[in-house]
Amino acid sequence: MAPPALPVTNTQLRWIGLISFLALLWKTLTLRSPFFLVPPLPAIATPHTCAVHHRPLLAYCEDFSTIPNSPLLLLACDPSRLQWDHITGNIPAGLPVGEVWIYNPASPASAPTRAHLGISDFRPLGISATNTTSGTRFFVVNQARAGPRVEVFDLALSTGAATHVATLEHPRIASPNSVAATGPDGFYLTNDLLFARRGAAHVIALAAELLTAAPGGSLVHVALASDSEGGVSIEKAHMISRLALGNGVAVDTATNRVWAVATLKGIYEFEYDPADPARIGGAMFLRAAVLADNLVFTAGELFVSGFTSLRGMLESSKNPEARKPGGLTAKVLPLLKMREDAVEVVKRKYDVANSALRREEWRWETVFVDDGGFYGPVSTGAVLEGGKYVGVSLLDHGVVVCDEKPVKGRTVVEPEEDVKDEL
Repeated sequence: MAPPALPVTNTQLRWIGLISFLALLWKTLTLRSPFFLVPPLPAIATPHTCAVHHRPLLAYCEDFSTIPNSPLLLLACDPSRLQWDHITGNIPAGLPVGEVWIYNPASPASAPTRAHLGISDFRPLGISATNTTSGTRFFVVNQARAGPRVEVFDLALSTGAATHVATLEHPRIASPNSVAATGPDGFYLTNDLLFARRGAAHVIALAAELLTAAPGGSLVHVALASDSEGGVSIEKAHMISRLALGNGVAVDTATNRVWAVATLKGIYEFEYDPADPARIGGAMFLRAAVLADNLVFTAGELFVSGFTSLRGMLESSKNPEARKPGGLTAKVLPLLKMREDAVEVVKRKYDVANSALRREEWRWETVFVDDGGFYGPVSTGAVLEGGKYVGVSLLDHGVVVCDEKPVKGRTVVEPEEDVKDEL
């Protein structure tokens, strides 16, 4: 006969609770971005082939989208970007309207074409283009004064004429930040914060959400239904995952993968069912050393752009004349092998995009970095097919284009003896 079970004392319960809390806290901390440990970002290396184009014209461009089977880009810009903030709900009336531009980076000095959207309450953030049987369709996040929504347009690239297809509103489109099309009839969307756009009464809750890296944001898939008149409406909106400050999102429709940024942590990768993109599996996590912003998937590679100075971002958003904080763009690399080539190990170890990360997290290769003196911080950037780097910034004017990748090899100079030890 088994001996009777001993009762659990209150002291034991308290210890169990404390250990469980500490374990949860440790897990949370080890998943957060160590951006505060990253050394100051270096100035852009010289000589370089980079130039900032159309600085008077293109103002505060948050995001850009490639267009399938086209060399052109769509840029989402807003000359009033520093005068509104959707997170706190401060969106004044009467501001100049946001803009979408058609830009050809193959001819960077040529003037971009402004898309004629025909809507007046337009505060754009993320943008994503896809092809239809008759041309180009794009989805753009609109943090309108009247409420958060996603706008759908069909676009004639040659003229910039845009047909407004629909304004999409839904409870799951609560504080949208970025969008990535899976085709003309659906897209993934990130919401950044649970307590965004809720006014002064929720300021404390908003601050707590940010400080604790609580997963109040989300990744959502939106499926659309078409009507007989060419319009679209939301058929269903399905939440995929919670995110700690949801930001950029990107899709690879060839391999059925979607990536979503949790700015306070890193990037989540999911596999999806092409027959039903709301069905997700195969989740992976890539921690980022920087505070990640937007993603670009192009030519088979994934790029993330981000920054490290919260103070610099806040100062620049309040004062356009303040020095811009630094930023970088990095691409994702395969996992290091157990017996990796020593040169590859050294390259990754001393890349600033891998600063403060563990060896198994050295998954990043910097392709553009600047301390803010030349341009930045880059919100969205990528090396496009053909080898040119293109970047835009929500705190700067113009678009930066580099004929060659401006960063080659390591971005942090390491002591010579360390290299010898690694080799």
